[in-house]
Formats: sequence, structure tokens, C-alpha cells
Amino acid sequence: MYTLIIIGALLCYFYGLIVLYIRKKYREKINKELTEFKYKCVKKWEKYGEPITKLPSDEWSERELICLINKYSSIVRNNIKNKHLSGTVYGDVLRNETFTDLVPTIDTNGIFSKLRRIYTYAYEQSYLWNPLHNDEFGICAFIDYQIIQIVGHMFGSEEDCKSISGFVTSGGTESLMNAVRSYRNWAIETKGHKIGKSVILASDMIHAAVIKAGRAYNVNIVLIKSNKGKIDLDDLSNNLFYYGNKVAAIFVSGPCYPLGVIDPIERVSYLAKKHGCGLHVDCCLGGFIVNFLPTKKKSSKYLSLEGVTSLSVDTHKNGFAPKGSSILITKHIGDKYLSYYSVYSIPEWSGGVYGTPKDAGSQSAVNSLTTLLALLAVGEDKYAYFANEINLKTYQLANIINKFPGKLTLVVEPEVNVVAFKIDPNWKLNKGAIYAYAYEMSKRGFVLNALAKEIVHYCVTMRFVNDKDALCNFYKATEESLLEVSRLNMTGTKFPGDAGIYCALEEALNPKVENNITKYIENVLFGKKAANDVVRCHFSALLNPYD
Repeated sequence: MYTLIIIGALLCYFYGLIVLYIRKKYREKINKELTEFKYKCVKKWEKYGEPITKLPSDEWSERELICLINKYSSIVRNNIKNKHLSGTVYGDVLRNETFTDLVPTIDTNGIFSKLRRIYTYAYEQSYLWNPLHNDEFGICAFIDYQIIQIVGHMFGSEEDCKSISGFVTSGGTESLMNAVRSYRNWAIETKGHKIGKSVILASDMIHAAVIKAGRAYNVNIVLIKSNKGKIDLDDLSNNLFYYGNKVAAIFVSGPCYPLGVIDPIERVSYLAKKHGCGLHVDCCLGGFIVNFLPTKKKSSKYLSLEGVTSLSVDTHKNGFAPKGSSILITKHIGDKYLSYYSVYSIPEWSGGVYGTPKDAGSQSAVNSLTTLLALLAVGEDKYAYFANEINLKTYQLANIINKFPGKLTLVVEPEVNVVAFKIDPNWKLNKGAIYAYAYEMSKRGFVLNALAKEIVHYCVTMRFVNDKDALCNFYKATEESLLEVSRLNMTGTKFPGDAGIYCALEEALNPKVENNITKYIENVLFGKKAANDVVRCHFSALLNPYD
């Protein structure tokens, strides 16, 4: 009996050694393949010229931008000249003319006029480029690489361009959803998670796209309570211990969408590193502002924090690239970039070996080209100017809210570009009064965002900054709107909420005990379903209102 046990133990031992040896050889082979792929890519990119990896201090001129577009367009033309491709290009990209300069339009002043002209020309040159086909359109990957490095450098990535990788996406939602899916895949491969078992801990102020990704990719999103908009570190720590190895990543914001405040990212970074999970920083709303404000520039170098493993930034917001454009930047998590775990690989497909780095297959190259042009056309100095102007106007707008004491009150002090406020509870208005105020403001030219828990916010943009009368008009509109809300309240008007849909959602998701117990039970049993169905009906109607 003991002999059999010893023999079994020896067999297990030697089997384990064999498995370890095979794994080692396999890793060596994969690493060799990766090294060869990198070498081939670098050789191919040599003809594209030196990559741009930092924001220029000064903006590029239109002539410089046009020359860059023409250079990239010429490379594509030479790659496909005298070739007939199977599918791939469904039009004739060789017939487009190129220009050495653009003919100025009526308005030749200002950065935004320049951007409009450049984008138009860039679209004309690149609208048929196909990033899926790297041999003919390898310039697309080169453009993406430059964007990732430029934006990554803004957020503190290392100088050697070897610390980050990433994607250009169609918007913040795609960036966040790709991040969630990547962390899930990483956890399956390295932590032994089964599908549906991974947990992502996120502030209850996180963007809805993270919750959407949880539903799409079967990941458990656990919301951590916030304190004045910032993630509660004690609650986060408790949940990290409770879920243990099930935690794939933590998601925080810089700043969050609802209230516009920044999570304590440095302290969360320490916790993520300590507990062996990833950490994503969502800078979609605050990118190109937080990293240019004197008071936040140093603290916003999030990619320099050891525990931060990914970051998202919307270039179509204050980066001024066309809609929709966003960036997902990833660092190493373990021995690979997080972006490695985003790639779809289907080698057994009957149509040939198939792979894509994101959910999308075909996508436009215009998105990336115009994003790169935006970065170069604006430059560091102008981004800094815009950021400080937006931030200044945000504080000035907050001061206007403070001019209505006893009626309006700030939810939190603003930090970046969002002012969040509500009706002062001491005013004793009926529930939903803040949404009636928002409705009245919209009639006077100011459209606010209606949030949960009787809060609204206004996000300041350069359009608001450039209107010299915006602050005065906002004050006047607020004065008139509050007067109308007060009048409606005195008449006993029941405020319907935001377009009649918001309060339906609020009641459904937060049923309250009333005198009528039947009403309460109806809310509990059908409220959330009704809320979901109302939202679905809304968007279904938009898809075909004539049906």
C-alpha cells in the first residue's frame, strides 16, 4: 500500500516537472513569436518616419497638417497601387487629389475653424482606408500607436514608449467596456475564474458603461458607496477582503460624471497593488483638463502609479477630435499588457485565421487620423489655455449657484469642469422641483443633465466659455426659473420630473412604503421591469417612429 502511494507521489512529481518544462518551452516559443512580430512591425514602420510620442508645445500650422495627411495618403496609395484586393476597399482611393495647402474659407480665424477644414480634408483622403488589412493599410496602426503614446505621456507614462499599449475607440463607453472585458479575460487566464464569477469593484459614481459591460460580458459589478462623490476607502477595503481572489479590478474616476469630483486614485492604487487586482482610471470626462491645471497636473500622472493598469480618455471632448473618439491605454498586468487580453482570436474560422483587438471588426481609419491631427493642431500650450479657461468658468458658475442661498445649494465643491447642485432642502419644495427647474432652464437656453437623487449638473465646455454673456444669462435664467418653480409649487402642481420618464424610473427603482400597501407591492414586483421597458420603448420608438 505504502509502495503504491510512494510510486503515485513520484509519478505526480515527475508529471509536474514535465508540465512545467512544457510550459516553459511554450512560453519561450510564444515570446519568440512576439519578438519576431515586433521586429517586423518596426521594420515596416521605418518608412513612415519617426513616430510622434509627445504633444508639441506649439500648434502645427495647416500647411504642416496637410503635409502629414498627404504623406500618409501617399504611403497608402503606393501600398495598393497596381493591386486588386479581394473585398477590403469598396471604392477607388486612387482618384482623390491631394493639395499642398487648403483654400481658406470665409472664417479663417481660430483653432476650431482650422480643425474643421483639416478634418474635411482628412476625411476625403482616408475614408476608404481599412485598418483590418495591415499589409496595405499599416499606417493605421502607426497612427494609433502615436495617439496612445502622446496621450499616455500626458498622464505620466514612461519616456521610453515601452510602458503602455492601447486602442483608439469610438467613445468612452467602448473604452470602458473593452477594459471590463479585458480584466475578465485576464482573471480567467491568470486567476482561474470561471465565466460569470469575476468581480469588478467600482464607485457608485462610476459611469453606466461599466454596468453595461458587466451585463454584456457576464461580470459581477459591485458598487462601492461614495462619500461626497468619492469612493469610500473603508467600504472598498472591506469588499476587497470579502471577495478576495474573485476581484479582477477596481474602477475609479478622474473625475466622475455625476458630481465631477476625483476619486483618491493614489490610495486606491496602493490597495489594488496590495490585493493583486487591476485598477482602471476613467478620465473620459476630465481628460485634457485635469492634466493641464496647475493644481492637478502633478497628481494626474496616474499612469506613473504602480497600481494603475489602465486608463480611458475621451479625445472627442476637450481633446476636440470629432465624435466619436476615445482612448483606452493599458499597462502591464503580470507579464503582459492588459490589451493582450482584449484580443479576439478565432484561428479555426472557415474563412481563415481571424482576430480583432476589439469588439468591432471593420472600422473607420478617419477616427484615428483626425484624432492625431487634433492633438497636433491644438498643441500643449493651447490645451493648457483651454483647460484653465474651462476650470475658471466652472468656479464662476458655482459662484452663481451660491448667489441663491436658501434655494439652491452645491452638492460638492467643483474640481474640474462640472457643477452639481440641488434645491436647498430648507426651501421645502415638493419632490421633483429640481427637475422642474431644469425644464424651465431648458426653455431659457440652458440644458442641464438630470441625475438621480434630486440633483442636476452642468458641464462647462469651450462653447460656454466663448460666450461672453453666458454667465449673466445663466444667472437671469436661474432667477426666472426658480420664480416659476416656486409659483408652481404654491399652486400644488405635482412636478413630473424629467420629461415624465425620470420619476417613473426613480419610483420603480426605489419603491417606498405608502399607505396603500398594494401600490408598494406593485412597485416591488413590477417597478424595475416597468422602468426597463419604458427605456426600451423610448429607444425602440427612435429606431422606427413610423411603425
